[in-house]
Amino acid sequence: MGKLVKCGECGKEISPKAKSCPHCGAPVKELKSFSGCSTAIIVIVLLTLYGAYNEGLLDGKPGDQKPATQSSHQTSGDGVTDKLAAYDMMEKFVIKRLKSPSTAKFPSVWDDRDKHVRFVSDHTYIITSWVDSQNGFGAMIRTQFTGKIREGDNGEWQLLSLNLDE
Repeated sequence: MGKLVKCGECGKEISPKAKSCPHCGAPVKELKSFSGCSTAIIVIVLLTLYGAYNEGLLDGKPGDQKPATQSSHQTSGDGVTDKLAAYDMMEKFVIKRLKSPSTAKFPSVWDDRDKHVRFVSDHTYIITSWVDSQNGFGAMIRTQFTGKIREGDNGEWQLLSLNLDE
């Protein structure tokens, strides 16, 4: 036998399949469960929030982020993952120099972001890319930037140079 539920009117236990309470005659409200579609929507929302958190969009003020560090790993320099890690770290340095850091929009991974990164040597990369953000007047502008970044042996990234061209 299934789990019994309490009647909302008289409080006595009844079958959840009953249309009305056999004790007081009150109609039994149907319990709604999540359908497959509802569950899928919840999963999509959670994944979107997780992605936004990983992109730094839910961290508060981008200018107040922790020092730019990346987990320790030795980069070969020629892998896409290594280039994307270098790009992500450069983003943090660029954001600190913007007038309105919370509005920053960089190229996405789908925009071939790794092609904006060139491995130089010795864990050093040159990133030439752009960022859209608001200027001091609130207008969205595209700023080209070129920066040189190096990953240290301890996994911390060092900014060697950064030029922002507005």
